[in-house]
Amino acid sequence: MSLATENLYDQVLQLAIVHNLSATEIHGELLISSGDPIPHLRTIQRWVREMTRRKDSDEWNLGDSNILEAREVIPVLEVIIVRSRGEICTVTQQEAKWIGLIAASAPGLHKWNVWVLARLYQIREYQGARVDDLDAFLAFTPWIDAQAYKNYLRAIELGLVSMIPMYRYFLGDR
Repeated sequence: MSLATENLYDQVLQLAIVHNLSATEIHGELLISSGDPIPHLRTIQRWVREMTRRKDSDEWNLGDSNILEAREVIPVLEVIIVRSRGEICTVTQQEAKWIGLIAASAPGLHKWNVWVLARLYQIREYQGARVDDLDAFLAFTPWIDAQAYKNYLRAIELGLVSMIPMYRYFLGDR
């Protein structure tokens, strides 16, 4: 993928996951906001299909969870319900697994970002793709403070790790 295509893919990823927009809505947004040529609607539809929230496992419930999952999923679920304005009121067992693992290994990461990152892990798992960039992001904890952020950027600059998709969404412009 070219850099321009990667940037567009990141935009589509953010619009699909964070804003829960359809492929048609995303295509419209890109037509309005992007100065660069954008992919055909069918390409965006294919990308969004890859990103779609999967119902490939049963709904998660507190009674069937372990202590770690219960402690981590409940606060994230609250944020999901509020941010989605009640459109999403449950998570799947697969989502809960990732939420539990990420929240436990990412102290201080905003609960909504825990869920977005869990979705990225799920997408990669579904695609059979590597997750080393996501793992490195968690390892460097760049959301914690300015030094951790600099260390993460330096590791990217040195080619030690790859930048995660939606990097600016997670960390903003500092």
